[in-house]
Amino acid sequence: MQHLIAQYLFNNKQCVLPNVGILSIINDSATTIIGEQSIAAPIAQINFTSNINHPYTDVVNFIAYHKNMAVDCAEAALHQFCGNIIGLANNESFTIDMVGTFTAIYKEINFAPATTPAFFNKAVFAERVIHPNDTHEMLVGDTNTDTAAMTAYLEDAPVKAYKWWVAAIIITVLSAAVVIWYYTNTLQHNLGGNRNTIEVTPTTQTYVQP
Repeated sequence: MQHLIAQYLFNNKQCVLPNVGILSIINDSATTIIGEQSIAAPIAQINFTSNINHPYTDVVNFIAYHKNMAVDCAEAALHQFCGNIIGLANNESFTIDMVGTFTAIYKEINFAPATTPAFFNKAVFAERVIHPNDTHEMLVGDTNTDTAAMTAYLEDAPVKAYKWWVAAIIITVLSAAVVIWYYTNTLQHNLGGNRNTIEVTPTTQTYVQP
């Protein structure tokens, strides 16, 4: 019976358990894994809502078909199965394979979902393809735009060319000025000789003319 309950749940995304509650599957959104160039499938989460009774005729018919038994016998088998959950004593548990575990805590039925089978979460290969001639939406800062608008903007934007020769002329002029200043000061010292002043001390007259 357990595998039929699990099969019905995964096929129909919902399974009513008479006098117990409803099992349901909720899929999260798919996730893009950019580094691995893949998209992870939506992760199935199994939820349980207790004390809600809904028609369960489809579940009974599903069991009767797969067990090849009469509908009333299938219904009795389903109620007997659900009795295992309803009759749990405090801290007792009952597990449905691939679905989850029911545990009775002070006459309340708690449910812990099982890990979703791996084949439900298999990632698929996804390679980003860029068509340069097509228009794509894009975000520039806080503004939503597209590639066509950005291309037009960049084509109209003034381009400031780097004039390298201007910088070269400025460097050459400054270098020439330094060289001229250096040689000018050096030649003045070399051509003028020693510019220090020599003081002449008057001599004492020792000879007297007769």
